[in-house]
Amino acid sequence: MTELPQMKEKSTARPVARKQRTWHEADAPYTFANDDTEWERLNGVHRAIKEYLGNRVTLAPLEDLTPSPKNILELGAGTGVWAMDVANMFPNATVTAVDISFNNIRNPPRNVVLKQLNLLEGFPWEPETFDIVHMRFLLVHMPNFPELAKKCAQVLRPGGILLLEDLDLNLYAMDGEITDNIRTFYDHYHGHMAKSGVDGETGAKLEGVLHQLRMFSDIHVHNMPAPISGPFTDDPKLNKMGAEMRKSLGKAFDGIWVKMPGSGITQEMHDAMVHDAHDPSRQMYMDFYWTWSRKAEKEPETNTLRDQAWAWWEYVVQTGWWILGY
Repeated sequence: MTELPQMKEKSTARPVARKQRTWHEADAPYTFANDDTEWERLNGVHRAIKEYLGNRVTLAPLEDLTPSPKNILELGAGTGVWAMDVANMFPNATVTAVDISFNNIRNPPRNVVLKQLNLLEGFPWEPETFDIVHMRFLLVHMPNFPELAKKCAQVLRPGGILLLEDLDLNLYAMDGEITDNIRTFYDHYHGHMAKSGVDGETGAKLEGVLHQLRMFSDIHVHNMPAPISGPFTDDPKLNKMGAEMRKSLGKAFDGIWVKMPGSGITQEMHDAMVHDAHDPSRQMYMDFYWTWSRKAEKEPETNTLRDQAWAWWEYVVQTGWWILGY
């Protein structure tokens, strides 16, 4: 049998995504797309989270805040769906929704203010401006995320609530066995993002960062291990949440090899990761973290020892004790 000569494959500069994705134009290390597919994904995740939390927008008891919040800030607002929910919840509050770009938000509530801003280029708010500050799945994309968390705490008024909700951008297995396909994909992704100062394991570090800030009277943390490969937990709500996150996983990274040509990630590498992550026999999960923290009230100012010593000296001088030799 005569062997036919093998055709050499033509090399390409970088792989081509199956769908034509569009991306944020701003100079920032955010790697996910900015198109209708991404907006549908984000809205689906929001609905799933809201259902998991019992039709709530967050775990924090916002409805119990007194006085009722007047100024609310959301950073990384995306489709604006969280901001709009909160605006309807607090119709007398002004909700400022900030994102690197807004595409198709239509007819937001009258008390929602949309602000397009690259947070790497400025943070224009004064200290103690807001009653609530919210970020969801933003810090995991930001360089030096503890610094942004600190800025958010500073613009929060005493008694206000800081809502940081993020994830550990890795996949884990119940038996501890991670496939080579999954490990290879995330090694490439995290290695590339680390060059920009981005930490993909933000969620697990939130509690430590909040304590280090020493600005809060109480800090609450809830870990949600969402089952990615199938409904293998005994919690129906968690399984349903995992089902949405399973769909989200493939959509979020689809086409990322075009956005990150220097990462070494290929379409084949992505597809192999998603295939293994969706295998129900592997019991894969991803950790999500919901935190809410109340900023401590200001303590009454007390004189320092230096101030007390100076006040004592002024008293001595004014009373003339030094003339008497005392």
